Amino acid sequence: MTRFAPATLAVLLATALFAAACGETRESADVVDTPAADAAAETSDGSTDDADASADETAADSDLPATTPPTTGAAGEAAMTVSFDGGDSVAITHGDLAEVAYASRQNTEFVDALYQGSMPPGFDQAVLTGLAINEALDRALDDAGVAVADDDRKMASDGLKTEIAGFLGEDGEQTASSLLDSTPYLQLLADVQAKQVVLGTALGADAEGVRCARHILVESEEDAIEVAGLLDAGGDFAELAAEWSTGPTSVSGGDLGCGDSSQYVPEFATAMDGLEIDEVSGPVQTEFGWHLITIYEAPPDPSQLAGDTWSSMLSQAAIEVDPALGSWDPEGLAVRGTATG
Repeated sequence: MTRFAPATLAVLLATALFAAACGETRESADVVDTPAADAAAETSDGSTDDADASADETAADSDLPATTPPTTGAAGEAAMTVSFDGGDSVAITHGDLAEVAYASRQNTEFVDALYQGSMPPGFDQAVLTGLAINEALDRALDDAGVAVADDDRKMASDGLKTEIAGFLGEDGEQTASSLLDSTPYLQLLADVQAKQVVLGTALGADAEGVRCARHILVESEEDAIEVAGLLDAGGDFAELAAEWSTGPTSVSGGDLGCGDSSQYVPEFATAMDGLEIDEVSGPVQTEFGWHLITIYEAPPDPSQLAGDTWSSMLSQAAIEVDPALGSWDPEGLAVRGTATG
C-alpha cells in the first residue's frame, strides 16, 4: 500500500473518496507533449496531488464553520439530489449528511489524531461528494450483478487501518482500529473502497486487454540502430532499456504504461498505433531523441475500470445541491463550497 507523508494525510482522508477510484498514471514525460499529460506526469507515482488540490480548493471556497453542525436544513430535506441517466433519482438528505459529517466531527479522537484538532472547512463537501459516489457505486454493482461480501468489507477496512496506523506511527495500530470502529466517515471510506474493488474485479473479468508501451530512448539514430541489432539478436527489451535508454523510464525497463496514443507526441503516437503486440518499431525520431517502441498487452486496471464507471455515471447525472452547502462542479465531479466573499 502506498504511504503518504504525514503532512498530506489529513487532506488524503478528506479526499480519499475521489482518489481511491483514480487509476495510477504512468510516467511518460519523455514522449508526452500535451498539457493534460504534463499534469498527469506530476502524479505518476500514484499519489493524490490532484485530490489534494481539489480538497484545498474546496476548503478555500467553503464558508461552513469547522465546529458547527454541517447543515442547517431539516433532517428530511434534500442536501443533494442525484438524478441518474435513465430516470433513477436519489435524495441525499441533510440527515444523511449529518450522520456522517457531524457525527465524525464530534469524535474528538478522530479530529485530534488525523486533523490535529481542527477539521478542514471543506470536510462537509467531501462527505457529500462521497455519498454521491457511494450511490453511483451501488447502481453500478447492481448493473454488474455483483454484491459486496463481508470479506470484501473487512479487507478494505483493514487496508484503511494500515494506512492510518502508518501515519500515526508507533502504537498506531490500536488507535487506527478504534477510529475505524467509531468514525462514520472512515467507515464510509472503507465501504466505498470495498465496492470499488468488487466492481473493478467484476468489470475486469469481461474486459479486453489494454495496449501498453515500452520504449528505448537514445540520443542518435546510430545508437538506435545498434540497439535494434541487439534486439534482433535476441536481446531483452526491458534489459536493454535499462542499459541504454536516456529517458526517466529506463529504471522501469522503458515502461510507459497503458492507454491510447493520444498522450504522446505525434511521431511517437503514429509509430505506436502501427505496431502489433510484441512488435518492435524501427528508429522513430521525436524532439526528445530516437526511440525504439514495442507494444505489450496487459489486463485492465480494475481500479481504473471502477473509477471510470462511477465518474461516467455522475457526469451524466443531473445533480442539485442545497445552495447553503455549495454547488456541484460537473467537471471536477465534486461539491464546491459557497464562497465567503
